[in-house]
Amino acid sequence: MPRATSPPPSESTTIPLPQAHSLPIPGDFDNVDDYIEHLIELHKQPFIATLCGGVHILDFFARDPPYDVYTQVLPQAWCTFLESLEMSQILELLLHSSTETILSTPNIPADFATWIIEVRKGCLNRDYTPPARNNQRRPDGLKSKEANLFVGMKEKKIHEVAHFADFVDDFASSIEEAERPTHIVDFGSGQGYLPRLLAVRYGWDVVGLEGREENLKGAREMDAFVLNREQKARRSGPRKTKGQRAAERRAKAAECCGCEDAEENEEELVEFGKVDYIHTFIESGDLNHILPHLPPEPTPKLTIISLHSCGNLLHHALKSLVETPNVTSLAVIGCCYNLMTERYGTTYKPPLRVITTPYLFQTADENGYPLSHFLREEEPQPEGRAVEKAKVHLNITARSMACQAIQNWTNETSDAFFTRHFYRALLQRVLVDRKIVNVSRKPAPEPEVKTEVEANGETKELPKGTPIIIGSLRKPAYASFKSYVTHAMPKIKALLPHLPESQFQIPDEEVEGYTERFGDRRKQLCIIWTLMAFVAGLVESLILVDRLKFCEEVFAEEERKWRESGPKEGKKWVRGRAWVRVGFEFEHSPRNLVICAVKGHEVDA
Repeated sequence: MPRATSPPPSESTTIPLPQAHSLPIPGDFDNVDDYIEHLIELHKQPFIATLCGGVHILDFFARDPPYDVYTQVLPQAWCTFLESLEMSQILELLLHSSTETILSTPNIPADFATWIIEVRKGCLNRDYTPPARNNQRRPDGLKSKEANLFVGMKEKKIHEVAHFADFVDDFASSIEEAERPTHIVDFGSGQGYLPRLLAVRYGWDVVGLEGREENLKGAREMDAFVLNREQKARRSGPRKTKGQRAAERRAKAAECCGCEDAEENEEELVEFGKVDYIHTFIESGDLNHILPHLPPEPTPKLTIISLHSCGNLLHHALKSLVETPNVTSLAVIGCCYNLMTERYGTTYKPPLRVITTPYLFQTADENGYPLSHFLREEEPQPEGRAVEKAKVHLNITARSMACQAIQNWTNETSDAFFTRHFYRALLQRVLVDRKIVNVSRKPAPEPEVKTEVEANGETKELPKGTPIIIGSLRKPAYASFKSYVTHAMPKIKALLPHLPESQFQIPDEEVEGYTERFGDRRKQLCIIWTLMAFVAGLVESLILVDRLKFCEEVFAEEERKWRESGPKEGKKWVRGRAWVRVGFEFEHSPRNLVICAVKGHEVDA
């Protein structure tokens, strides 16, 4: 049975409590409010809005110059400058150059230099500083006697689990003793890597919620294996060197002589916690159904954790603060923003598989973006126009781009996916020419019309084609465009069985002709994609702001209800707090921002 008390606080000199700011804002801002105002203003700029969801790579070759995406989106001066650089130079300029270097770059348009600087200021700081832990419990790679806890993990997973376990232990231990969790609940526990580490190394009682039976089976089998190995290791202890054995003999001799400064060399071991798993599908923030699986005494206090909850799963974790009274805190990391739904008219595109969650087909979803009232307040609109309820709309393209990690691109990896995007965009042109898909053909404004950057609200019509989801292809498919078409066409034909066979039969010379016609525009596609990935950091920042604001609104409402219930003599209310911190290295795992929240509670005045 789980213990009646939680583990004692860890010996950490740095705990993830609220610091100077509730967000890891850039140093250009003195406070979070100024940063959020800047971020929202950026999203409202027509040019930013175009790059954040207004451009899709499939439509890049749908029209020819001067009505193509590249010419219509970017100012001519920007095009000329960017085309004069190598892609590696463009990445260096966007990501790593100092402000002084950007402004002094030869031939750079002044408005482009300013734009780069402003976008950078809108992205949250992702730098990670590991906490200074006096107890040194983080493993030294896999040489530690705790190596059993990391069996089955790759390097990326080891980094995530080891550092996030430290983070969770620090976080849960830092909560006031009266509110400290009795159980940590892991959303989507998978193979149980994180629950196992928290229980064995730190002594927490953990409950893993998982929807896949095969994952639960694997987690339980691994628990039995690790527990057996770890217990043996702790009984035998690490093999001692000759020097260590000599030191022990000296210590014993000193103790026999009554020496008061004899050192205790034995490492204090934490009692194992208990790990339980519950087979359940998480479809809301109501977790009351798991309470019967927990001991009633003491009253369960739950801390929700999650390492990379996909899409709306993280929203359910946040809503558990409202819908499950026993949830008193959380520390969660989201991912897969493309799988989030939207509160106002979804643009979710399901993959080619059986969909088991009906809400994905609804036109609106209250669990989708935005969660906070802050980002979905209705704003006054001119008479006769539809009310735009969301301050900043994020469609599927914007949210998919937010999953990018442009800072981690290398010449090799970027060239590989540039090739994949080029082939896919080129194939879309083939499909358009052969009338397999449709595309808007309305001519765009003439090039001399103001650019998006200068238009102050004017939006040009860009081509929008019928989306065809091909899915992944094997590596040999990318050997050449001819190979790509050969591998992709059977999938497209299966999606469109009503079309005649002749439309899918493309002679080799015709395929090769497309490569010759559009090859010189490949770099233009790379430039647009790079700028889209660059501004995608603004999208992820906005999603984090929405989730932080939701928690703050929940805690403000919580305090309001307590005050309205009437004064209580000798009592006061401690408002809940929420903040965002960096949990591990961005280069190992780009989704590294942890949303932390601790609910408010009543205390003695």
